[in-house]
Amino acid sequence: MDFSRKGVLKKQRTIKSTSKRLNTKIRITLFRVSLICIVCLGIVGVVAVSGAIKGIIESAPDISQVNIDPEGFASFIYYSDGTLAQKLVGAEANRVLVSIDEIPDVLKHAFVALEDERFYEHDGIDVYGIFRAGFSVLKTKGLGFGGSTITQQLVKAKVFNYGNEPNAVDKIVRKIQEQYLAIKLEDIYTKYEILEAYLNNTNLGNGAFGVQTASQSYFGKDVSELTLSEASVIAPIALSPVFLNPINYPARNAERRQSCLDNMLHLEYITQKDYDAALADDVYSRIKQYDDEKAPSTYYSYFTDEVYNQVLTDLQTKKGYSLNDASYMLNNGGIKIFSTQDKTIQGIVDKYFKDEKNFPAIGEGSYYEMK
Repeated sequence: MDFSRKGVLKKQRTIKSTSKRLNTKIRITLFRVSLICIVCLGIVGVVAVSGAIKGIIESAPDISQVNIDPEGFASFIYYSDGTLAQKLVGAEANRVLVSIDEIPDVLKHAFVALEDERFYEHDGIDVYGIFRAGFSVLKTKGLGFGGSTITQQLVKAKVFNYGNEPNAVDKIVRKIQEQYLAIKLEDIYTKYEILEAYLNNTNLGNGAFGVQTASQSYFGKDVSELTLSEASVIAPIALSPVFLNPINYPARNAERRQSCLDNMLHLEYITQKDYDAALADDVYSRIKQYDDEKAPSTYYSYFTDEVYNQVLTDLQTKKGYSLNDASYMLNNGGIKIFSTQDKTIQGIVDKYFKDEKNFPAIGEGSYYEMK
C-alpha cells in the first residue's frame, strides 16, 4: 500500500471517480429494488393468506345450525316398586343429562384447571394458548396443536366429529373453522351453558359419556356427591378416554391428576389443605374395589326381553316410528319404562338361574340318554 501524500490523493480520486459512484449507486438501487420486492411479496402473501382464511371461514357450517345439546341417552326399565331393573344403552348413549347446578364446583374447577384455565376470560379462543401451541409446533415440528379451549373442544365434538383428519391441510382448515365457530358460539350461549354442554357431551372412558355416568361408572355415586379427590380423577380422562382410564391405566391417570391438582391450587380453586387431603386419598384402590364388586349385567331376563319387545311394538303401532327409529329410541332416547315386574320374584329366579348346580352337566339328561 502507498501511504505517501501522492498515493493518498490518488486513492481519494479513485474513490470519487464517476465509475465508483456509479457502482455505488447501482448497488444501492438494487438493494432498494430488492427491499421493495420483498415487501411486495410479503403483502401479496398476507393478502393471499387472508383470502384463503376468508374462504375457509365462509365455508364453515352455519352457526345457527350448530346444536351443542348432548345426544344419545340411556333408557331405563324399572321394577313395579320403582327400583331400577335394567339399563338399555346404544352406541355412545351411556349418558344421563345433569344441569350445571347439579355438578359440584370441584368437578367444574378440575376441568377448567386442566383443559382451559382462562375459560371465564376469553371469547372462545385463548390467544395465549394459541401462541404457546405455535411454539410447541415449531419445537416438535409436528401438528399436534393444543391450546384448544373448552368451547373449541365442544365445537370439535359436535360439529367436526372429534376431528381425526387424514392430513395436515384438512386439520388446519378444521382448526380455523373451529376457532371461528367457537367465537360465534360464545355470542349465543353463556359460559355456564357451554360448560354444561361440554360436561354432558365429553367421552370419559369405560363406556361413559358425560360426568354423571362417569361418576356412576367409577365411584357408584351421583355426580353431586363427588369429592375433590374423585373429581381430579375424572377430569384427566377427557384428554384420552382410553389411556387415561383410571381402571386400566391408574398410573397414567395419576400423573395427569397431579397436574390437575397443581393447577387448581395455582388458580386458588382449592387450599393447600384440600390439595394435601386429595393426594393422601387412596382413590385408585377404591375405584378398583368398586369395579370388582359391580355385578355385571350380562343378560336380559325373559321378562325384560318381553317388555322391550312390547315397547318396541308400541312405538311402531301407536307412535308411528319405523322399526329402526323405534329401536334407536329405545336404546338412545332416555326413555323411562315402568313395568309390572316384581323385584323379589325376579331375584329368586335370577338366584337359581345363576347357580350352575341347577343345570345338568353337558351330556347328562340328554334326549338320547332319556330315550
